[in-house]
Amino acid sequence: MKRILPLILALVAGMAQADSNSDYRAGSDFARQIQGQGTGSIQGFKPQESIPSYNANPDETKYYGGVTAGGDGGLKNDGTTEWATGETGKTITES
Repeated sequence: MKRILPLILALVAGMAQADSNSDYRAGSDFARQIQGQGTGSIQGFKPQESIPSYNANPDETKYYGGVTAGGDGGLKNDGTTEWATGETGKTITES
């Protein structure tokens, strides 16, 4: 029995190795087939066709001054004004 056990273990390990090789090969073949499809989808994306009310230059761009810009670009002042005078702000304040 002691002589057969190592032989059985070697056979099982060999079968597992063969199975993992075929799984790798299948995954590699699939990846090769779909290579570049994600990049093509992003490069050909037209947001105005997919996103309702899309605007390439919305009014809110005035608040963004770039990565190194300081301050809030007037966002705090505009928010406070809208809270005090806008319908949404009034409704929340009254409730």
